[in-house]
Amino acid sequence: MTTDVNSTDILEELIPAVPGAVTEKVRSIGFEQVSRALVDELVARCDPPSVAGDTEVHLKVTFGPESADYTVTIGDRSVAAAAGVPKTPWTRIEISVEGFAETLFGRPNTTATPLWRHQALHVPESRTPPGEVRAILKIQEDADRSNNALVTALSTHRPSLEQLAYRFGTDKWGTVHWYTTHYERHFGPLSNERVRVMEIGIGGFDDPDAGGASLRMWQQYFRRGIVYGLDLFEKRIPVPRIRTLQGNQANGDSLRNVAEKHGPFDIIVDDGSHLNEGIITSFKTLFPYLRDGGIYVVEDMETAYWPGWGGNPPDRAGTATSMGFLKTLIDGINHREWDKENTSYFDDNVVAAHFYHNMAFIVKGPNHECAAPPPIRTGPPDYWPPQDGD
Repeated sequence: MTTDVNSTDILEELIPAVPGAVTEKVRSIGFEQVSRALVDELVARCDPPSVAGDTEVHLKVTFGPESADYTVTIGDRSVAAAAGVPKTPWTRIEISVEGFAETLFGRPNTTATPLWRHQALHVPESRTPPGEVRAILKIQEDADRSNNALVTALSTHRPSLEQLAYRFGTDKWGTVHWYTTHYERHFGPLSNERVRVMEIGIGGFDDPDAGGASLRMWQQYFRRGIVYGLDLFEKRIPVPRIRTLQGNQANGDSLRNVAEKHGPFDIIVDDGSHLNEGIITSFKTLFPYLRDGGIYVVEDMETAYWPGWGGNPPDRAGTATSMGFLKTLIDGINHREWDKENTSYFDDNVVAAHFYHNMAFIVKGPNHECAAPPPIRTGPPDYWPPQDGD
């Protein structure tokens, strides 16, 4: 069973109905289409084990008197699904389409009873010769590992970003970058929300089928979100809830066209060219398309210090570098304290800036905090500082 863009369209329409209005939404969209989209999502979430052979699992999805059967084949580092009943299933999982949607997209509940029925189909008989039992148990060991991978994907458990970065092979953790720790701190409160995430830079250069590791990581982490990837080249990432867009991060008009059509966004991550000019152009163009409370992240800001990438060492760094430009936002947050006459869009709409090694998180919101009264700003009064105990 192949995934097409329609699965993302269906899930984008279905997720807001979870919980409470799934039945009505299934009726309006169609049971077959919804069940297929949910199976696509399950396959994308399943982390395949290392096993010797393929294991077939019978997945039965029901909707009142209707039902749909799927064969989920889990092999060595591969997971695939096709319509129909498997010939040699090792296990059977039966779940209603409402329960399926709730399991995948509902709020995590560690104490809830699983919403599926699970049945093992292969158990050695008591009269089976010992040699055959050992062979069967070896096969069953792989089958159990495969089954557990699928059941884990069908749970409300969310892996950490470190685990997801390792699984999909993104460089945001464990090599030259340790970004996921900071992402967990800032993105954790949003991980179960219906966010719209856009990352600039898909990877793989001009190969349409290469790249997308970070997009897959975000798709798993934001289990109810839609993830957009923007790249200079056309890309194909056949995963539900991922949309690939084509555009040039150094071209404001190109970025505006994308943002007008697909924004506003809750999160924007710049992991694109890392060229200072493009970073600044992207921020100036896309930050207005971020929702209040949204977060704009710039990665790999070490290039602000590298002349070959348009940067300068810190003693000569100015606003033409990504680091120099973002530093001005800190003064903008505090513009009322120095009576700036004409405020910029960023002065009025940036409320926080967090800097880490080679990356920055900029938080959007109305910057309305008051300044200290003018008499205080002229200098400390005669009685300042206060005496001990005052």
